[in-house]
Amino acid sequence: MTEQDLKILAQAYVEGKEQLDKLKKRIDKINLELKSAMESEKLDKVTTDTGAVVKCGITRKESFNEDMLISTLKRLSPDTECIKTKEYVDMDILEGEIYHGFISKNTLEEMDKCKAVKLIPTLTISKAKKGK
Repeated sequence: MTEQDLKILAQAYVEGKEQLDKLKKRIDKINLELKSAMESEKLDKVTTDTGAVVKCGITRKESFNEDMLISTLKRLSPDTECIKTKEYVDMDILEGEIYHGFISKNTLEEMDKCKAVKLIPTLTISKAKKGK
């Protein structure tokens, strides 16, 4: 692929991304307006002239307050085996120990093997500066 081909492809990406961002903003606004109107009119669905059906509902998502759940289980079911202790590295303390030289060079070298590096290709768009 030539440099000119890359420039054309990059320009198509920039233009498409700008269109997508504008469309997303417009769709998000319509989404909020439609949900609000359907709620105030107490409608759960609307059928368009083309036959598409737009439904408005409520999705219920539940999660536990883990601290409260642990406390409740310890109090009411003290013999349960479902409460576990999870070890973790306090990175602030580790950083301090490294800074103050409490971690040996050998340990630092071994710790380096514990790192997982993930390279993720990304594209960013920025406006050209005026005057260039």
